[in-house]
Amino acid sequence: MAAHSRFAPSATEREYTCPGSFLLSEQEPDRQSDDAAHGTAAHHVGELCLRLNQDVDTYAGCTIAVTPTGDCRFVHEKKPLREEESAYEVDDEMIVAVQEYVDYCRALPGEHFTETRVDHTNWCPDVDEWGEKLGPQSGTADHIACIEAHADEFYDEATIVVTDLKYGKGVQVFAFENKQAIKYALGAWKEHNWEYDFKKVVIRIAQPRLNHFDEWRLTVEELLAWGQKIKERLTLVFAPNPPFQVSEKGCKFCKVAHRCASTPGMALYEERKKHVAMQFDDLTGEPTADFPALTEENLMAAYYAAPLYKIAAEAVEKEVFRRLARGETAGRLKLVASRTQRAWADEAAVLKYLKSKGIDEDRSIKKEVISPAQAEKLLPAEWWPELDGLVTRPPGRPCVVDATDPRPLYRNDASVIEQFDVEDDDGF
Repeated sequence: MAAHSRFAPSATEREYTCPGSFLLSEQEPDRQSDDAAHGTAAHHVGELCLRLNQDVDTYAGCTIAVTPTGDCRFVHEKKPLREEESAYEVDDEMIVAVQEYVDYCRALPGEHFTETRVDHTNWCPDVDEWGEKLGPQSGTADHIACIEAHADEFYDEATIVVTDLKYGKGVQVFAFENKQAIKYALGAWKEHNWEYDFKKVVIRIAQPRLNHFDEWRLTVEELLAWGQKIKERLTLVFAPNPPFQVSEKGCKFCKVAHRCASTPGMALYEERKKHVAMQFDDLTGEPTADFPALTEENLMAAYYAAPLYKIAAEAVEKEVFRRLARGETAGRLKLVASRTQRAWADEAAVLKYLKSKGIDEDRSIKKEVISPAQAEKLLPAEWWPELDGLVTRPPGRPCVVDATDPRPLYRNDASVIEQFDVEDDDGF
């Protein structure tokens, strides 16, 4: 099971939506972004704490090195950081966020499996593009709990609980119909059902830096039906003319989005051409459509398409950066160092100098009170209620969401809303 898997669970959403992207993406080299490497370091700390029954602050101040292939280790004097590695400190933000994930998993009853390899071969194509049988396909789930019937008041039937940690905060991830987590649940069902005879499945997303903990409940029958749908869809990746289809989830992290217009499907390119509200004059850059005169149908179509424009623009920018970073040309563009702010080279020497001039530490050192989340981790549980009354939550900015969102309507006051820039939960 440790062999290379062509169908990684993390890519299932894209492959399910856009089968045509599969073979094209395999032609592109794997690239690990800084955000992805940062998340890998956070996962490593979470895994250690769950396996060793530790709290995250055990590793406070430690530095984790992440290799381009995603391997992690602690940096220390005898084994300093290597050139190809990225370094991430277990800082206050990571301590608070990962501890929330660890506690979220620990609260579950049953048998726990952390960073466990699961086999999902049964829900992948049987043969490859050459007609030859594919080898085993597997992936690593962050956390799986196998809970027997009547384990506690919340689990009346045998249940699989899959928890996926998302450390990033740029894109909010939801549990509902999450194809990656479905693959993990299918693998867990295959391996452990003989012992538990599962009836229910709970898929959970832990995204602590967004204070987002989401779950989706379904029956085992529904899970297996999803497995069959995924297999049927993924089988199309090896079809003579695999379909191309745009989606915000699929296109966002697609490695070939920057050249989608040149693919046989031209999916992203053609989709963007459909929306009248997004058309611009050739020279002025002004919208040709009068937005107040748009039909509601056109306005909504353009609104839901807006992420596709953003994805396409980001894909082009990343490809230009990559070409310049490789020493290739890109028109009249070039890479330069960005402007940065001045910083002290030796803070201890600066403080000594300021003190010699009669400036005490109250004026030379800026101090901040720890956050409520940090205080909650620092104080014993019995002390926290005394501070609870001093906690406040600033009002949220107005944001546009789908009507199915459970939050109440924002205060309908134009004088208040116009104080904010246009924004929504997806960032456009």
